Amino acid sequence: MSKRNSRINKQLSEEELREVEEFVYSRNIEEDKFLQTMKINVKCKTENQKKLVNSIKENEITICSGLPGSGKAQPLYSKILTPNGWTTMGEIKPGDKVVTPKGEISEVVDTFPQGEKDIYRITFSDGRQVDSCDEHLWKVKYRHWSEDKVLTLREIIDNHSKKIDEKRLYIPLVESTGNVDVDLPMNPYLLGALIGDGGFTNNTLSFTNKDEIVLEHVDSHLKEENYMLEKRKYGKYDYGIKSIDTIKVSGKKGVFTNKIKMVLDDLGIYNRKSENKFIPEVYKTASKRQKLDLIRGLMDTDGTTDTINCSLSFSTSSKQLSEDFVELIQSIGGIAKVTIKNPKYTYNGEVREGLTNYNINIRYPNPEELFYLPRKKDVCENYQYRNLNLRIDSIEYVGKLESKCIMIDDPEHLYITDNYIVTHNTFLSCAEALKLIKTRPKYKRIVLVKSITPLKNEEIGHLPGDLKEKMAPIMESFTDNIRKLIGKTRMEKLIELGVIEIVPIAFARGRSIDNSIILIDEAQNISLDNIRTLMTRIGDNSKMVIMGDVKQKDIRNKKDSSLEIVLKRFDNIEGFGCVELRDPDDVVRNPIIKIVEQVFDDMEDSNN
Repeated sequence: MSKRNSRINKQLSEEELREVEEFVYSRNIEEDKFLQTMKINVKCKTENQKKLVNSIKENEITICSGLPGSGKAQPLYSKILTPNGWTTMGEIKPGDKVVTPKGEISEVVDTFPQGEKDIYRITFSDGRQVDSCDEHLWKVKYRHWSEDKVLTLREIIDNHSKKIDEKRLYIPLVESTGNVDVDLPMNPYLLGALIGDGGFTNNTLSFTNKDEIVLEHVDSHLKEENYMLEKRKYGKYDYGIKSIDTIKVSGKKGVFTNKIKMVLDDLGIYNRKSENKFIPEVYKTASKRQKLDLIRGLMDTDGTTDTINCSLSFSTSSKQLSEDFVELIQSIGGIAKVTIKNPKYTYNGEVREGLTNYNINIRYPNPEELFYLPRKKDVCENYQYRNLNLRIDSIEYVGKLESKCIMIDDPEHLYITDNYIVTHNTFLSCAEALKLIKTRPKYKRIVLVKSITPLKNEEIGHLPGDLKEKMAPIMESFTDNIRKLIGKTRMEKLIELGVIEIVPIAFARGRSIDNSIILIDEAQNISLDNIRTLMTRIGDNSKMVIMGDVKQKDIRNKKDSSLEIVLKRFDNIEGFGCVELRDPDDVVRNPIIKIVEQVFDDMEDSNN
């Protein structure tokens, strides 16, 4: 019999008991030392916040509503990116789809009108702007921080204005706005090249370029449509675009037999001069791969790169094309800034004004992706802006405006707003729990509990991975706030030490949770049976905080939501505590459980 199995079948010896005690003692010392390194500095900004913190300190059970997701508002005119293009905060509704910064599609779970809110305008280094309330969350980067922080706009204004003045505060850029290819009427590289060096203001299509590699690449895409480039007799670098097969000319004005002409005409860009060219809308909703192909066509023809430091630019005489190109670069995670010049030239001794030139300076983490042409692509090896973020330049007050916030079905709660800005979608309770763990020795751990599904019988077996992996995305509202308070490294260490424990509702049954701060989030999605189970899990020397928002019910049958009911039923009852016993007189744990059981029994009696 193995040593392990022999220990199972007999009591521990005195020596073994000492080993266990020494291990527990050393573990406790490690926890205590580590806890003392934490600094939790959170100030209450409103009377309601103070009331919540005081309630946690004074009571065994605190039930609160309205914290999760409240106040993160934007004005109704703010744009939100969807798979089909832009909509507005005012127009979006539950069930709509939005695009996340990683290019995934997420559903809008609910929307919450916020009335008039104080709105601020954030301006970024490339001229982009976005408006939000001061409670809105932003993921912020600073070079001297070991990791990013998620801060409210008010915290940024109050605590980090100097960093903004010094041009040192940044937010992340989008990674992608589409991972799935869409049906396009023309190959994106071919369209980009034609917009750049194509001529289609007369009855014949032309293409003018001197790079053999570009000519071969354009020709290969034309041949996919049974067309080809044909060298013209005049013009050193001029080519016509003709069908490989003989096609009978229509003879009717505005009716084309040339397929390439027909597609360009359907897209609205045939017969457009250089100053009137643009990028058709359907290409703005394409996948990142397709957008990169389009950009390559544009950059191979009208783009430049400096051979010394690989500074990228794109030039056009079309204001609309410059705006469309900027949007393309922003949508794939780049930065683009436009410089306008009004050139002059002399003709027969007379000084004349040329077409306005829009020169777009580009920063992109992987600039070699923006070219197909090797002579431009190879210059990008020494690029200096690979770790790219968007700098905040200024924040100014706009005024009070009708606002709204949304909740999306995404673990990070991030969506894309005006000009491809990444914006964020139970903070005080986490802060107070960490303070209590640090300062009150009787509290040994923080137990995080959250509804997994809006079903009465919660199961997580169908989810992939072990318990920690299953629960990670579900517990994001907790872990995100704890990261903000003490940092990612300390949070992971507390989880490793067992000071922070993640528990699904189903795993709480049958337990008495002693010496703990128990945090229950999104109680509006927990049924009465399950909230009763949770409230009766509180053990000796424990506190419980039940959080949620009665306006954000995702539970299938909203009548089953427990939060409003327990808020009303337990109001003005001194102290709480719980256990799953039918007869209150049988309670041998926290005595206040009797009150919880009695209240629920009274409710059941009144319903019968």
